[in-house]
Amino acid sequence: MEAISEKIIKHFKYLGLYGVKAEEKIREVLESEYRRRLTRYEHSDRLLRKKYGMTFDEFERGELVKSKGFTWEVESDSDEWEMAVDGIESMKRGLKELLGEHFDA
Repeated sequence: MEAISEKIIKHFKYLGLYGVKAEEKIREVLESEYRRRLTRYEHSDRLLRKKYGMTFDEFERGELVKSKGFTWEVESDSDEWEMAVDGIESMKRGLKELLGEHFDA
């Protein structure tokens, strides 16, 4: 693992995140970033569920991209939705690994 540069340590000190419990603070920063990304992915998933009135799995099984004539909008939504669903699972997995049993998915 690489050492943390003095430049990054400077910012941690400036924000009051560096000291005796530096690892704990770094873990908090990581947790915050996981949760921020999870929220963003969940928001995208909610918007697309509302737009299409179904889950991503139902969207895929129903072959909506094909049935809608492969329009740019539907293909773009499909890509965004797939990224959101994958992102949700990845962020939950990362949080669980970071926090252990303290995270309820």
